[in-house]
Amino acid sequence: MLIVSLLQVLSYLLDIFLYGILIAQIYQYYSAFPNDRIWQKCLVYTSFTLCTFQSVLYIRDIYIKLGQGFGNINVLSKLSLGMKFMPLSTGAVSGAVQIFYAYQISVVSQSKYLAGIVTALSLFQIVVSFYQSIRLIIIVSKTSVLVRKSYLVSTIWLVASATCDIVIAIIMTFYLLRADARYKKSRAPLRKLTRLIIETGIAFSATWGTVATALFCSSADSFAQIFIRTLGKIYLSTLLVILNSRVDILGGREQDQLEVHSLSAIAPTS
Repeated sequence: MLIVSLLQVLSYLLDIFLYGILIAQIYQYYSAFPNDRIWQKCLVYTSFTLCTFQSVLYIRDIYIKLGQGFGNINVLSKLSLGMKFMPLSTGAVSGAVQIFYAYQISVVSQSKYLAGIVTALSLFQIVVSFYQSIRLIIIVSKTSVLVRKSYLVSTIWLVASATCDIVIAIIMTFYLLRADARYKKSRAPLRKLTRLIIETGIAFSATWGTVATALFCSSADSFAQIFIRTLGKIYLSTLLVILNSRVDILGGREQDQLEVHSLSAIAPTS
């Protein structure tokens, strides 16, 4: 029980830490790109609102478990309100980011088929996550049958989301490696690699989601919660890294113009 409690505290602290990073990223995006497309701004701010809502629920859970119900084993083992809404908010945020990448893939690859595969996987995991959250909200008592069914639904959701992330990472990496990137200086392999990593930032969220899925499926549920609780913020942070990477530092040492097709897809309209 001590280990479970420590892991819960770590997961809550990590969530709050990532939320602080999101606030800084959101401020940078708000300040630097006031003329972005409406749908992009709606995507960013709606996702941030969902992450904020989830963090508020987590803070409530911390107060109930570590304050009001401190030392009460029943309170620690009870399914909290934050965990009941977590599949819904995480599924919505991750799905929105994945569909954004599907749009990027359609621009980079000029293939509606590949974008359709990513969109289908994303929509599937969104539906499953919503279903799981609704079930958890309705369920009051825990029975062995309900626990097993919840475990199965959660596994399907996490596997579908991780599969979608891996597909996105592979497709984006493949097409960006083929992209005709032109520099004013011909030798800039490190900068090219850095830009490639930024553009395929989904690889990080794919790894994070895959680790969460693997731990959950291996019955290491307490360790998996550290990754699962923060999935939504990892996805949104990845998206903001990409959007904010368009910022140019005036007077910087290197201001070469890099032309990558996927960047043109998210350029501001002004």
